[in-house]
Amino acid sequence: MTRCIVAAMLLLAAGLAGCHTTSDPAKGGFFDYFVHRGDYERRQAERKEQLARLQAKNANLRQEGAALEGRMAQEQKKLDALQARIEATNSELAKMRQAIQEGKVKNRQTRQEMEALMERRSQLRQRLQNLRSQQNMSVPALQAQIAQLQKEIAELEEEVLARTGL
Repeated sequence: MTRCIVAAMLLLAAGLAGCHTTSDPAKGGFFDYFVHRGDYERRQAERKEQLARLQAKNANLRQEGAALEGRMAQEQKKLDALQARIEATNSELAKMRQAIQEGKVKNRQTRQEMEALMERRSQLRQRLQNLRSQQNMSVPALQAQIAQLQKEIAELEEEVLARTGL
């Protein structure tokens, strides 16, 4: 019986001697857990700390992301407002260009009308001068024509002044 016990002890010792021990319980066996129990608990504590740090970092990143999204929304509102102002300004500018173009056309027409009126006035003055130099007409007829021409010249001058805004 002692022989059996000794043989069993030798077999057990040989079995235990053949086991490779490691501090990593995932790679080791049942006996490694008991041999390296402190290492396992230290690694477990380290991993819990690392998990807590990563969770805190994740929470900080989420807060930063939310803050960035808020800033991005504000910047987008500003951009939208600026684009609306640009569109309104472009519309006003187009209207102003149109008004300037219409004003140029109107000024050209007014200038042509003024030139025609000035030409007509010159013609009337010339006729008045011709009438004054005529000697074969009767004085009352000549005075009536001169008065008529002077009236037309005065009307033309009023019209010229009204159109020029003077």
